[in-house]
Amino acid sequence: TLSGNSGIEDGYTVVDKPTDAEYTLDGIAMKSKTNDITDAVSGLNIKLIGPSVKNASGETPATILSLSTSSSALKSGLKGFIDTYNALLKVVNAETKVTKNADGTMTAAALTGDASMRALMTSIREELNAASGSGTFKALAAFGVTSAQDGGALSLDDKKWDKIASTNAADLTSLFNGKDGMLARLQKVTEPFAKASTGTLAERSKTLSESLTKLKAEQDSLDVRMEALKKSLQDKYNNMDTLVTQLRQQQSSVLSTLNALNKKSDD
Repeated sequence: TLSGNSGIEDGYTVVDKPTDAEYTLDGIAMKSKTNDITDAVSGLNIKLIGPSVKNASGETPATILSLSTSSSALKSGLKGFIDTYNALLKVVNAETKVTKNADGTMTAAALTGDASMRALMTSIREELNAASGSGTFKALAAFGVTSAQDGGALSLDDKKWDKIASTNAADLTSLFNGKDGMLARLQKVTEPFAKASTGTLAERSKTLSESLTKLKAEQDSLDVRMEALKKSLQDKYNNMDTLVTQLRQQQSSVLSTLNALNKKSDD
């Protein structure tokens, strides 16, 4: 595409018309709009660097692609997944635990008893325990991933992993990847919680914020009423105090009059 005001965009001649890249994979002729092939083989990127050159017999020699599974890379990725899950579990446990105080009383955390946290972790655990993939081993437990009885944290048994990885490491990729793989399923069950504005946690946060605002308004209203009640009681006390003072003065006056009358009577 040529554009601008130099005049070069007019009157040019196409020397070589641009065309799609053509290549053959396993005897099947294919085309690509670019030299970077990303969708021919799942999980494999192929870069076309130039045209094939025919040999002396007029044949085009094939380029052989040799693929192998990296056990160490898969193990690193699995440990990263375990660490991520444990970090989430640690946060959820911290926000939902109940702490026993020295005096025997119990203190609840911010989200203790919150049903949304239980629903989230239950959904995740169900997907972790579900079988998937097209390999021989279809569950994390088969690769040495275990769950602690106390707290549910995940860990990796290195000996069991090394034994399985020597023959079936690729099964782990099959377990996680694909439209029905564990990653896709975990995304499906966690996305309703994690959406920024419409997710379960966002809606819960919004509800709690509205409740907090309502409680603050009610507290402010109560403070106003309490201040009015305080002033009313103070006014009543002051009036009663004044009245008592007046009654005492009247009592003193009456007693003085009676004393005076009694004195005259005695005389």
